[in-house]
Amino acid sequence: MATVSIRMPDDMKEALERLATEKSMTVSGLISERINDMLGHREEIREDTPYTLTTAERYLLMRVEELSALVKLEDKAYIERDVEAFQEGYTAEYSRIFSKMHIELSRQDCEFVWDVLDMFRDLIISYDNLEASDKETIEESQCHYQGFDHNDNRECAMERYVKYLAKDDCWEFTVEDSKKFSDRGNSHCQMVPMYQGMLSALNEVKRRRRMANRSYSSNCQPFDKKEIQFILSARRYDSPFRRG
Repeated sequence: MATVSIRMPDDMKEALERLATEKSMTVSGLISERINDMLGHREEIREDTPYTLTTAERYLLMRVEELSALVKLEDKAYIERDVEAFQEGYTAEYSRIFSKMHIELSRQDCEFVWDVLDMFRDLIISYDNLEASDKETIEESQCHYQGFDHNDNRECAMERYVKYLAKDDCWEFTVEDSKKFSDRGNSHCQMVPMYQGMLSALNEVKRRRRMANRSYSSNCQPFDKKEIQFILSARRYDSPFRRG
């Protein structure tokens, strides 16, 4: 697939990124969509879009859409079009209707996000428990969650899940971190490899603690200075935890 670079003012780039975030899309996806519209290209059918639905499925979806029309009055005409498509069984319209649904985030990726957020929560607590002199040897920002890449479909889905999880008190810290240490959760570079390396280093720290008969608790026995530094060292591209 070809790559095209576009020069634009900073304010235009920021506006484009905000629009993509609002639409839960990548910037590349948003631009490609508009170009396809201008070229008159037909929308590609997603692989997970159903080609047919049973009568019962169509009936249930039609009723759900009818209820939505009663609530979302500003979208009533648009929703009624979907209702008609389900009622009449216009299968070619399913791609358009189901395009509003995001592709599933796998169980494995969901659990990865849990692990990442747990790790940063524990790093923040551990950093806060350090002596002032020890804090001077550690870059505080590296102990905080720094988002995912909105230009990568998989990482963009992970960031949407983070926003969903932020409603839980356990991970509400990500709301402030996303504002302070990233561009509203957009890292503008792929983060999964780095987070994977940090998690591997974290597991090594816990393994060493078990070998020394030392348990881990973010409240009672948080990470010490050397352990935090060891985990953060996996951020580097040359870290052995990021190889292979």
